Amino acid sequence: MAALLLVVLGGAIVASSCVKRDVFERVASPDELREGDALARAMADKLGGPAWERIQYIHFDFEARAAGPRLASRSHDWDKFRGLARISQETGGDSLVVWVRLTDKTGVVHRNGVPVKDEAEIKRLLEKGFSWWTNDSYWLAAPFKVFDPGVRRAGYPEGVLISFDNGVGLTPGDRYLFRLAPDATLLGWDFILQSGMAASFDFESPVTVLGAVIHTVRKNALSSITFRNLRASISSVDDPFAPLLEASPSR
Repeated sequence: MAALLLVVLGGAIVASSCVKRDVFERVASPDELREGDALARAMADKLGGPAWERIQYIHFDFEARAAGPRLASRSHDWDKFRGLARISQETGGDSLVVWVRLTDKTGVVHRNGVPVKDEAEIKRLLEKGFSWWTNDSYWLAAPFKVFDPGVRRAGYPEGVLISFDNGVGLTPGDRYLFRLAPDATLLGWDFILQSGMAASFDFESPVTVLGAVIHTVRKNALSSITFRNLRASISSVDDPFAPLLEASPSR
């Protein structure tokens, strides 16, 4: 899914001189396409891709900073198999919790512990929650999604370049270069977004969650993305999604 919105940083990620733009402009040969598949598979295997596929439920807290100040902080509960998400954010004393069915963007919204009733406001907040989940979960799980439908892979000495078919995700013009060590260890990624924004991040502080390796810090000189309180299960967890499961769909 092409989905790195960067709405989370409000434009605070700036163009990076570390991004080698010529890599993104290459037209891959058949050999480079085959090499892309091989490198992507090696990277995913190194990260425990099969273990990630077995995980049904995952919780994570997402934090974004730029030049020091915290720009965003959200908590996520995600049931991958059932397509359910719970996203919560507190801003200036205002608490917002969005439960959303990822297949159709229906759901339930609470503000400061009170259900939102206005249908137009529910729809607006469900769209916002869905965009938060899209952005934050892609930061979390992008290395495991290189074989999703509509993803194109090309292999170069720098690593695996990922691009997307038209109509895939929210921003199919995004392109990502997963930088790899010779043994396929993931070092970081560079990207040029559909908007033209470019940046480079190093991946640090890996932890293993039920066999899947997740880098809990992604950073450059100006910005950082941090994941905290990671926990997961290979079976369903109902409690975080109770309001969604009990409610009739709202768009």
